[in-house]
Amino acid sequence: MRKWLGAMVGTVIAAGVGFGGAGTAFARSVDPTPMVHGGAFVRATDGEDFAPASDGAAVAAGNAVRSSPTRAARLDVSDGVSVRLAPGTSLVVRSMQWLPAEHPGATPVRALQVSLMSGEIDVDVHDPKGAVGVTVLLPAGRSVALWRGSANVSLDGERAAVALYEGMAIAGSGARWQALTAGKGVILAPKSDPTTRPIPSRPEPSQDASAASSFVLMRGGEGGVVGAAWTAAQGAGTYRFELAHDMDMTSDVTLVSATSPTFRSDPLVAGSYAVRIRAISPDGIVGPASAPTTLRVARITLPKGAFAAPDGNVVLPESGSLLLDDPRDIEVATVVRHDMPDDALFWTPASTEIPLGSGARREIRVRHALSHTETSFVLVRRTLHARVWFTPKQARWPANPVDIFVKVTDDSGYVDPAREAIDIDTRVDIDRVPLNWQHKGDTWSARLAPQASAGPWVIRVDVKDSAGSPIGASLLDVDGPAGDPTLQQAAYRP
Repeated sequence: MRKWLGAMVGTVIAAGVGFGGAGTAFARSVDPTPMVHGGAFVRATDGEDFAPASDGAAVAAGNAVRSSPTRAARLDVSDGVSVRLAPGTSLVVRSMQWLPAEHPGATPVRALQVSLMSGEIDVDVHDPKGAVGVTVLLPAGRSVALWRGSANVSLDGERAAVALYEGMAIAGSGARWQALTAGKGVILAPKSDPTTRPIPSRPEPSQDASAASSFVLMRGGEGGVVGAAWTAAQGAGTYRFELAHDMDMTSDVTLVSATSPTFRSDPLVAGSYAVRIRAISPDGIVGPASAPTTLRVARITLPKGAFAAPDGNVVLPESGSLLLDDPRDIEVATVVRHDMPDDALFWTPASTEIPLGSGARREIRVRHALSHTETSFVLVRRTLHARVWFTPKQARWPANPVDIFVKVTDDSGYVDPAREAIDIDTRVDIDRVPLNWQHKGDTWSARLAPQASAGPWVIRVDVKDSAGSPIGASLLDVDGPAGDPTLQQAAYRP
């Protein structure tokens, strides 16, 4: 067995070696052409510049491939066989070569060779036919061959680390080689024997109450902070989080290193996100990635005149609704009774508006439909009213100027009438009259001088709150000069 494995290693790094009839049969078929996906740049020959590659573009032998510093890329070799380039990774695609049999009596397979120049790759070989593998060539004559399963290969300076998550692989250089089984890693240092190491375990989700919520509603232009937690991984020295907009981690990826398996984002704009974690051993061996956790930041906008009260309730004007910018994958329910179990709530897909409804108070649950992480808030209606009165109530012009008073009250207790920016519209008949309003506490006052036009006159005062909603109005009929029998006496109509 040892002699067979030694010969196998030598064959892995040799080019153009055939295996009798099996090699001849395979040679008659067309080698699978790698296709590039994601944030990839390709260079055809040395001396040329890297150019962005279109999604699904073919990559020929000899082409160099580089992933974006912020986005992963992927080479699809054939059905079930792929190489994922972590952000900032570069490699060179080589020709398909023979990979010797996995064990005595097995059939040799064809393998795509790639030369890893820097960075990190994940190799997946799950070819249903078992006819294609992957060989990774490293500087200083080192190499890794994977027949089946999945592995991670990283290159940091001269130091290379390999982790085999499942399947069968060998790694080494020259006569120094090591057969790997699932759950084992190896450190490949130049001119040194491979050093076998355990790989860190896969972190599992945790219900750590101190972690930031995976779903948050942010207000206005603020950023939303979301997070997740996992259990500590055996063999971990550090942890690396990958944050992206999609579960496959193919969009722009933000990499964050930490010593704790708890993730807390920087303030994020509204949108859907996914985060996953990998444990890294003190030797630099990268453990398997956790399943992605969905994160959601939704943005709510308060209508004009609305505000968040100190008790956390959202106070809405008479005709206002809470605005939800992107209701996808979000559900809402109204709490009718607090003794009602959560599973009895009636959840409905959210819309872009969340109204208060006909009542003065509405307690709302909002949840992310995918993770069922929820938050809650209470909508209340402010009861702002303006009382308008005139002095004197029976006035004649031009003898009597009219003093106008506006007193603002709020029975809900959420609005300070003295601080409310109200709009007072004063008209004589249909003409608007600007007045010099004096404001003291919750009362506004102004004096309306007699008008020079022919009477009788109707004074109308309309009061609106800061959201433009009417909160009060009143009328006063003003008579003309005394002794004119054609004019009616003044009347006050509150």
